[in-house]
Amino acid sequence: MEENPREEWHLNKGVPITLIVTIFVQTVAVVWFASELRFDVNMNRQSIVRNEARLDVMERLINKQAITLGRMDENLLEIRRTLQRLEARDGQLR
Repeated sequence: MEENPREEWHLNKGVPITLIVTIFVQTVAVVWFASELRFDVNMNRQSIVRNEARLDVMERLINKQAITLGRMDENLLEIRRTLQRLEARDGQLR
């Protein structure tokens, strides 16, 4: 059986139209799914960039707050020491 290279491909009349429609619908569904997936990925990428920017701002604020709390602790310790010295001096004066 020798094939003729010039013979063009053709669809056999025995192939049901429902098979052709089904394959077409599935192809459209796959393309639609892929485009939705791409859209979702792009939206997630934008959301990640936004969240990273917000996270950077929050980290800087938290670091500033930590420094402020450290200074407040030091100030409170110094106030406590001063009060203890005053109490000790007041006790010696009586």
